[in-house]
Amino acid sequence: MISKSSDLLLNSLTHFYDKYPNHRKTLENIIEGKHTISLRVMDWFITHYAKYKNILYWIDDTVGIYIEHVDTMKPSLRKFHLYLDYRAQLRSYTKLYFDPFRRHERISFVIEKKPLTVVETTIGQLNFFRWIFQNHILDYLLKHQAEIEKAMNQFQSKKKLCGEGLDKQSVNHITDIIPKQSRGQSKPITNTFIQSQCFLRFD
Repeated sequence: MISKSSDLLLNSLTHFYDKYPNHRKTLENIIEGKHTISLRVMDWFITHYAKYKNILYWIDDTVGIYIEHVDTMKPSLRKFHLYLDYRAQLRSYTKLYFDPFRRHERISFVIEKKPLTVVETTIGQLNFFRWIFQNHILDYLLKHQAEIEKAMNQFQSKKKLCGEGLDKQSVNHITDIIPKQSRGQSKPITNTFIQSQCFLRFD
């Protein structure tokens, strides 16, 4: 059952997707697994890669673009720190209303009226993707897709090895899973590690 607060959020989300109908089709393609970027890659990119790489860029909402390197600051530019903004959204909405996956009460959301096309989704998923679209995160993902997917595959392979009973010294410090910072980029927020029978760490 949808509460009054979630109903207000849904109205806001519907207004957003009505204003940008192209996002509806992109949303459908990602949810249905027809997009070049999968939900799994997107989730890992935001929760792991963006955190370690300390990804930030500038967004010019007046022309609808993102800029990775700014030579001249303009009043129209806003700085976007991806991982910190993600954490702020999560604290504000909680997983119930901010989630890339359909883990809570599902609704049928209209993608097209003629012919009628609907997709099974959640308010949390719609809200998550509004954040994705508003901040050009999908654009960034598409531009850096190859390096992000390579890093994720290497990370998952090493993580799987750790779960198969290798001793701690066999897989002690796994480095270079994610490319090092380019010159001029900020340092990582913190080292990330996963505790198991062995641990993974980004040095």
